[in-house]
Amino acid sequence: PSGSQSLLNPLVDLPTYLLEGHLAPKLAAFLIGSYQGLGPLLIVLIVRRMTGSRLLAVLSGATAAIAGGFASELGNDMGDSIVAPFLLLGVLFATIAIDRDHGIQRARHAAAEASASLGEAVRSRSAIWWWIAAGVAAGTGAGLKFAELPVAVGMVVASAFAARRVLRRLLAFAAAAAGALVGTAATSGYWTVELWRHYRDPLAFLPGTLLGFSKPYGVVGLGAAPASHSLVPWSRVSFLWKPITAFLHPLDFAEIPVREASLAIASALLFVVAAGLLLTALTRLVLRHYPRPDDSSAADSDRVVSAERRDA
Repeated sequence: PSGSQSLLNPLVDLPTYLLEGHLAPKLAAFLIGSYQGLGPLLIVLIVRRMTGSRLLAVLSGATAAIAGGFASELGNDMGDSIVAPFLLLGVLFATIAIDRDHGIQRARHAAAEASASLGEAVRSRSAIWWWIAAGVAAGTGAGLKFAELPVAVGMVVASAFAARRVLRRLLAFAAAAAGALVGTAATSGYWTVELWRHYRDPLAFLPGTLLGFSKPYGVVGLGAAPASHSLVPWSRVSFLWKPITAFLHPLDFAEIPVREASLAIASALLFVVAAGLLLTALTRLVLRHYPRPDDSSAADSDRVVSAERRDA
């Protein structure tokens, strides 16, 4: 037996199984890769809406397209890049909902006419529906492969901080959470029932004890083999430099020699930011003990010198 992978939701493999079983290999890989290519395109749309820059949007999409993790799964049925478009679609819908919420605030400050109030009400309902759509899309992807569940949960949690008013935040959070539950149940509800029937545990594929389920059939540790423990950071702090060492020694990170530079760059930037914050704090400490000459005192001395010159 392969381990915990035997207990994953098989629904994500159904489309690729049908393509690979009934089409030529190259054609099946082309169709799968074409669908996976929606991920970088959605990133372009997300970054374009967030920054307003076409250049940054295109560069972000290109960066995602050549990333080691994405490129290594292009055209195959690993599943991560297959569920990614659902998660990214949820993020895109969330940005649209945020724009609707901000449009409500602008309408309140723009005018108090009846037309403005009507437009505010329309945008208010529209924002809620967009949050529901965001939750459904992200939940659908997470239900297909629970390894991506943190992305959906993160989007739902972020929805509680997207609006300016407390009531709008609560409504956005409730709408996103309800949508995520619906999407997750639609794609994984049947499978959790099957796991309950066979193992009395709807999350039997997860290691250890979770939510009170004893997991008598669960594997010990993470993944299919004890070797997978080497892929996990060995301390609470080592995750900071683990991406850098994984880029230099890819086989310490995965079973195939794929170099993923994006995580290494992000990890290096964390060190740069930390060094900048430390330098700023030290500079302020030094200036506090050795203050610079007061500008007003310097100006007063300049006026005294000018008066002495006039008297002379």
